[in-house]
Amino acid sequence: MKYTLQDIAKLANISEAAVSLALNDKKGVSEETRSKVKELASKYNYKPNAFARGLVERKSRTIGLVVPDTENPYYGKIVKCVDSYIREYGYHLIIAISNEDYMTEAEIIDEFISKQVEGIIIVPTNKPNSNISYYETISQQHLPCVFISSFYNGTDLPFIMVDLKEGMYSLVKYLLNLGHRHIYFICGNYQSVATDFRLEGYKAAFEELKVAFDNSYIIECPMVTFEQAYQSTIKLVNNVDNIDAIVTANDYMALGVLNALHDKNIKVPEDISLAGFDNVVFSSIASIPITTVSQDIPRMVNTGVDTLLDIIKNNNRGSIHSVFIKPELIIRESTKEKRLIL
Repeated sequence: MKYTLQDIAKLANISEAAVSLALNDKKGVSEETRSKVKELASKYNYKPNAFARGLVERKSRTIGLVVPDTENPYYGKIVKCVDSYIREYGYHLIIAISNEDYMTEAEIIDEFISKQVEGIIIVPTNKPNSNISYYETISQQHLPCVFISSFYNGTDLPFIMVDLKEGMYSLVKYLLNLGHRHIYFICGNYQSVATDFRLEGYKAAFEELKVAFDNSYIIECPMVTFEQAYQSTIKLVNNVDNIDAIVTANDYMALGVLNALHDKNIKVPEDISLAGFDNVVFSSIASIPITTVSQDIPRMVNTGVDTLLDIIKNNNRGSIHSVFIKPELIIRESTKEKRLIL
């Protein structure tokens, strides 16, 4: 038999409210009553309902996390790190997937609010979001919220992310210094914040080394997925014959490129150098280990969670600042020096 609060109240011959006060060490009951209630709770293995207790205390001890998808190991690692870290502070996680759709994201936020989460962590979609009115609800509710890995323009919420511009700059500069000149970039929607930062870094490397840049090198995909990168690569190699290197918005896409090049009998890195972004696990265990840019996900997550919990604890949202984390270039076997023809 599973004992309830009502059962403990009957056994102790006191009100349910008094049981709640005793179990939560609140004032209003004698020490004798408090001791008796706790003995009964222990004897009958009674465990308070966390949600019900949260309604009374106005604290649910839950954090909501919304991510674009979980197929990409990058997001999977974010979920794992968030769950692990918030548990150290006695919180529990509610996860929801936006499927790269900001209207779904809006619905998720409403659901989180109805479940009385104490804070929300948002990993934005990889699409531009021109309708951010639903973030006004977060402000109206005074609900602590932070962005991780990117953000939406027009919101004033704090964000914690890796410096994507610096990461792509260092990667493309490395490839240019290897002698590559025709470096194609397979990316997501141009108007998303994450793609925009990467494009800035990509172009900055060409400008610094005074190498001519061609807009045809940029290949936009509606989704930053394995499938999109695979199809874009097949189309690219069928129509272009001067490809020195291909870089992608993430390692998931880089794996799609690697498979497409293999299917077209194009060797990596002998014929074309390849590089990704994120440094998720399969970039190092792919058939040809992939050069990439490491995003320190544990540090990004820990900083994001610390920021959120600081807002929750101290109600000091206005004094919280956004953070850019330094990326790291990881060089592997998928890139190779190209001899320039003089």
